[in-house]
Order: sequence, then C-alpha cells, then structure tokens
Amino acid sequence: MRKPVIAGNWKMYKTIAEAVDFIDKIKPVAAEAGHCEVIVAPPFTALAAAVAAAKGSKVSVAAQNCHWGKEGAHTGDISTGMLRDAGCTHVIIGHSERRHDCGETDEQINKKVKAALAAGLTPIFCVGEMLAERDFRITHIDAIVITEKPKLGPHFPAMREALAKSLSIPASSINLKAKTNEGVDAIGRGEAIAAQAIVTLED
Repeated sequence: MRKPVIAGNWKMYKTIAEAVDFIDKIKPVAAEAGHCEVIVAPPFTALAAAVAAAKGSKVSVAAQNCHWGKEGAHTGDISTGMLRDAGCTHVIIGHSERRHDCGETDEQINKKVKAALAAGLTPIFCVGEMLAERDFRITHIDAIVITEKPKLGPHFPAMREALAKSLSIPASSINLKAKTNEGVDAIGRGEAIAAQAIVTLED
C-alpha cells in the first residue's frame, strides 16, 4: 500500500534563507515520519537551495508549476528539464490558483502532466471544487498524487471524468481513494472541507 503524502505548497512565501531554515527545522521531524512521504514546494527562486538543504534527508522537493515545452520563448515559465536540473522530484500541476488566476485549461494541464512524466517528475495533479459545489454534494478533490498500481476505492464519477479529460486516459481506468484535505475555498485558511484522492492508473 502506498504511503500517505504530506506536501506543503509554500506558494509566494519564503526567501532562500527562510526556505533553508525551514527545511533544516523539519528534517528531524521527517526523519521520524516513517508512515508518510514529506514534500515541500518552495518558490522557484529557492528550489536549488531547498534541494541542497534537503539532501540526505527524507524531505523531497517539488516545484509549484511547469511548462510543457522543453525550451522556448515562454517568458516567466520554467521547463520540466530545468526542474530536474534543480533537483526536484515532484511538480504541482493544475492548482486551483493557476486555474482561476491564470486561466489554465484542462488541455494545458494535460500537456504539463505528460511533460512531467516524460521528464521523470512525479506530478501532484490538482482538481478542485468551490464551496458551493461541495454543499451540493458534488464529488470533490483538491490534490492527488499519480501512482501506477490500481487499488480499490470509492467511485467519484464527476472528478473521474475531469481527470480523464486532463490526462487523456479512459475514465474507466481511474480509481480514487479519499483522504481528508482542504478544498479550494479553504486554501490558505486551514479549513479541511474537501477530500484528497490518490489516483491509481490501471495498465
């Protein structure tokens, strides 16, 4: 059974020095956390320093976004190859703030997921719902980690269809396993109102 994942998205917070200091403080805690994986996602400016600070520890480093292109005239973007070169092992894709603030589409997120997998990065692929949707009992997921082995879990028809569209895979090949997590409306407010799902893809 896959270990639970505790991933902290730092968003637009922490300088390089602050990032290194924080990682130094959580390394002893992560060392004792044999029951889960620990991942931090600093801002781009602190990635290389965070990787260096986390070296030899049980803390993995994720980027907060990526572009699907290997290189090119994409001002302000960063490629999966650059993230690998900086030492990242994971990358957050499709976060609600990227969708809402930057207008990212399922088609663009599809390209990013494929680029991340091709580069050997593990995508932390996000699908979020608003509070009103949750109140109407629409199935909801905020963050998921893609794995390769199928596991049985409850059915989430609406989100399965969204995942299938973003990942270009048959909806029937997706299984979801629920865990407590914060929803889109709770992001940054510490309110656990949604569900996290680990997506497992059948061969």
